[in-house]
Amino acid sequence: MFIPSVRFIQETERLLDLMLKTRKIGATRRGGFLTVYQYDGQNGPYLLTVRIGLSGPQCAWRNSGLSQEMASRLARFQRYALKKSSSWQTRNVQENMFGGAISARDHVLAFSGLGELYDEALMLALAISLELLDMSQAHEIAQISANHIFLEFVNHL
Repeated sequence: MFIPSVRFIQETERLLDLMLKTRKIGATRRGGFLTVYQYDGQNGPYLLTVRIGLSGPQCAWRNSGLSQEMASRLARFQRYALKKSSSWQTRNVQENMFGGAISARDHVLAFSGLGELYDEALMLALAISLELLDMSQAHEIAQISANHIFLEFVNHL
């Protein structure tokens, strides 16, 4: 299923705004970086990385890099048919490998900037909104990280 880049961006902006209105995240955490890998079946992954919301300059390099690393790490597992659905399954904080990315059909969605559980919750909501996951699939992924943020945020979708 091909989804234009603008849809990922617009929907992430909408969901981030909703999350910021309904959750107390912290004054400095108002955005981050979205990375999308989208396999088209022939040409390998399409990569999109874009800033969403407000992200201070001191965090921009770090968050863009973390978002890309999470997406790349999870995409590698998909490529080799080692089905992982969450970057929490390969999380290693000592190596700067964090949670915040998910697999959804032929996509990997990653966000960095809000904190790991918030990042993942935002990506799960995005996948549901774009019909890449249904609610039960999203709940299964959320259970991997015990993501209570998603379980609370999903009521606002």
